[in-house]
Amino acid sequence: GIIAGDTNILKFNNKYLLFTTISPDMGKNYVIFSSDSLLGEYNPIFKNEISHSRSAGMIYFDNDENKIMRFTQNSGGGYGRNINLKELHFDFPNKKYNENLLLTINPDWHPDIFGTHHLDFNDKYIVVDGKRKIND
Repeated sequence: GIIAGDTNILKFNNKYLLFTTISPDMGKNYVIFSSDSLLGEYNPIFKNEISHSRSAGMIYFDNDENKIMRFTQNSGGGYGRNINLKELHFDFPNKKYNENLLLTINPDWHPDIFGTHHLDFNDKYIVVDGKRKIND
């Protein structure tokens, strides 16, 4: 079997795309699977070693900008250091995929934290985590 983590599913162009990282190196072994149905058989369509590939929240499609974006964990300097927002680019006919870094969210939004690694939102709420040391 596959040991996978931080998995997300997005319906795009009448396909279900499953984005995940797989063992042994969850920080780089990034795989995208595709299926014609949500509960169908998923087959790998892209596999890349992309640094900071673990998901840090949902993958979303911005209708206004016509972009697919995702939050990823950046654990350089320690697990849960900060969050990256990346734009996704697909070339399905040539089986190519890449990501462009749009911005980094550093753990400087609260004075007591030194890490952040998850962000999600909807029309009403934004949820982000923070890491802090509570005992010496």
